Amino acid sequence: MSVRQAHGPGARRGVPVAVAAVLVAVLAACTPGEPPAVPAQVAPATRPGPAEPPAAADTDRWVLPSTWSGARTVAPGWDRALGSRDGVVVGARTEPEGGVDVSAVAGTGEALWSARRAPGHGEVGLSRAADTSRTPVVVLTDEDAGTTIATGHVLVTGELLWGPVEVPGPLVGPGLVFGDEAATALDPTTGTPLPTTGTPVAEHDGWVVTVDGPELLGYAPTDHGRPAWRTALTSIGLTTPRALAAPAPTGTVLLGEPDADEGVLLELATGRAVAPRASGAARDGATGTIVTVAAGTATGHGPDGPLWSRRLPDGDVDVAAAGGALVYLREEGAVRVLNALTGADAIAYEGPAGSGYVVPTLVTSTGAAVARTDELVLLTTEPADPAD
Repeated sequence: MSVRQAHGPGARRGVPVAVAAVLVAVLAACTPGEPPAVPAQVAPATRPGPAEPPAAADTDRWVLPSTWSGARTVAPGWDRALGSRDGVVVGARTEPEGGVDVSAVAGTGEALWSARRAPGHGEVGLSRAADTSRTPVVVLTDEDAGTTIATGHVLVTGELLWGPVEVPGPLVGPGLVFGDEAATALDPTTGTPLPTTGTPVAEHDGWVVTVDGPELLGYAPTDHGRPAWRTALTSIGLTTPRALAAPAPTGTVLLGEPDADEGVLLELATGRAVAPRASGAARDGATGTIVTVAAGTATGHGPDGPLWSRRLPDGDVDVAAAGGALVYLREEGAVRVLNALTGADAIAYEGPAGSGYVVPTLVTSTGAAVARTDELVLLTTEPADPAD
């Protein structure tokens, strides 16, 4: 893979941030006013157990972004990373017989837990309990007599919080949204269906967005019986929105028409349209900038609106990740690195390419990152506290 980066006076290095690189790659909703339904209890799923420590990885064959140079790199044994919350990364590996091993690794490289799931159940939902504990929650799915079941666990320990409960279909997300046709969003605290009006299209930390006729409705974690905000679909140019599969920052959802490649990037908590048109987006934790790509244009967004915008070369451009004040874009086999604050070309790699540049695909809130090569998944860990 080639890399496009500027070395002239206009190029800026990213703010030093410690990062870790990971190589890789219901029930119907209740009517408002009704008490939440009691989850249907089903046969217990296999509980998460201890995980094998990840092996050390030799990265001499690849060039890591300089932000992560010198960090310890491990191989958790995944073939894909599934997501992260509070510095914990969850990944999965499909076994030859079809079963799926799901495991969690801290940004320090410590293995936290692992769980075996049935074929086709290698996805997880990440959320946060809506009670005062605000506990990060991971939801796993499994199969029982042909029925999809879900269990909620403490993300860090794997401890069971609720379930198993029966759900109306696969985890479709974002967040804890299950089922393709009769979609339902689950309460991350209890596993009960959330009593909202309309069809859920996204959940985040107890916030839920639904489509109800001509409107989008947003429900706060503390009150799922009354919308905290509402937006007319016509005001954001949509008629039958669905969540797109393209990457979007935590706390946002990319909504588009069926079969569309672009959509509107929306904040779940406010209903604010961050970008009216985007095919992918990522948030840089160092600056807070959200960077979107649409129709050959990259745009940086702040709390009050766009910060910068620049045209990109013709061809397919995808957002890979953002972190350390840098944003990584993939351009047909090459990687372009931009400064998240200004949009200027930035320097991220030093030295010869060897077998290729390691491009992050996810950067955690604590400075670890996920990236992918053609061969394996690695986790380059965040540095230990110098005082340790």
